[in-house]
Amino acid sequence: MASNFTSSASSLTDLKALSGDDLSSIGASSGDMSKFNGAGFTFDPERMFAAVNEGAGNYLDIDESQQESWLVYAGGTHLANIIEDFSGTARSLDITENPPSLGAFEFTPNTTPIATHQIGAIADPGISDFYVGNRKIVSLKWNENGGSLPTSVKIHYYPGHQPPDTDGYPVFNGYIQVDAVGGSDYMYDIELAYEPALLAGISTNDILLTKRSDEVNDWSTWQTTVNTVSRVFTVKNIDNGFSYFTGTDQNNPLPINLISFSAKILNGKIEIRWETNSEKNNDHFTVEKKDINNDWRKIAIIKGAKNSNTIMNYSTVDLNPIVGTQYYRLKQVDTDGRFEYSYIVRVDYGTNKREVFPNPFIDQIFIKSKGEKSIKRIELKNIMGENINISTEYFPQDKWKINAPALQKGTYILFLYLENRVETRKLMKQ
Repeated sequence: MASNFTSSASSLTDLKALSGDDLSSIGASSGDMSKFNGAGFTFDPERMFAAVNEGAGNYLDIDESQQESWLVYAGGTHLANIIEDFSGTARSLDITENPPSLGAFEFTPNTTPIATHQIGAIADPGISDFYVGNRKIVSLKWNENGGSLPTSVKIHYYPGHQPPDTDGYPVFNGYIQVDAVGGSDYMYDIELAYEPALLAGISTNDILLTKRSDEVNDWSTWQTTVNTVSRVFTVKNIDNGFSYFTGTDQNNPLPINLISFSAKILNGKIEIRWETNSEKNNDHFTVEKKDINNDWRKIAIIKGAKNSNTIMNYSTVDLNPIVGTQYYRLKQVDTDGRFEYSYIVRVDYGTNKREVFPNPFIDQIFIKSKGEKSIKRIELKNIMGENINISTEYFPQDKWKINAPALQKGTYILFLYLENRVETRKLMKQ
């Protein structure tokens, strides 16, 4: 530490407490190490440094080949007129570029970031928190949603790195990568922590979560809640798996500014409406609906205004809703082919006059209907759409028993063919 450093702290322990115990306050006490150690990684503060003997020439220089170096990478603050570190390496003054590293030396780790340490099991209901050192980076709240949860999740945190395939877009100087094993049809709420050093000039009032799909250059944004006190931002009810996550600027994430998106029942159909107050190079909208296999399919294409600074109203109608919950989203495509997705809206359509139980089931399913012989045909399919061999028995007062022995555990779709429509139910086999 510099000889002219002044603080109200009388010890490093006090200094650490004054710093707020955030990601930039990494200590080497036994208490800190107990927080870092876990998930197959052992934290050793001595490994962070290339040399720890005074007079060696690189005293307390960071060893960028060690995973520990990620704990203090890109955690510094831009200081006026400080353009070099102690070794003469350039240090940027531009907050939109990579932030300075913490400490006296600039460096870039050349290893994979430390895998986060998980606290909290993957369960519904349940919350899993993921830590880098003593800083919670990610929190996941689980919802099976009729499906199954992942068996494990691994998270890597990349502070100070440009998110993949985001050139030309305002995004954070950092991102997380989430890899999940197993699971299907589940949903989750995600809470991400942010550091001021990584905002890249984006105002905390304008943070919007953006998530990359498995396709290159396909980043989608989500309706986001920001807590500037806890330094976290949250998105609820994500239902399309995991990938890369970062923050972007809500003032410039898309070629359009969507101010409303809704769906409602109208005259037996479902009307989808949305409104923009500005558009730039907007070619068209695709309205997508989630089908019974949880795949998104196109139901309408609506031409955009291309360029507009006035309020524009759009609408379309889903002519073929099925009884149950319907999910819709917008895919906005600009003139150069880039596209983004809106948040998801849902509508509960129709009155369920048929009871299907139990769910989950073991080897028999029962149906009770209020309409005499209203069911004309019954089919059971797996999530690949393949028919399952079943036998059915009919009883008076429109009651049915379905025998489906020897099925593998998993998700199945029950089709009830009525006089003028088809109803579906998602079922789980125990």
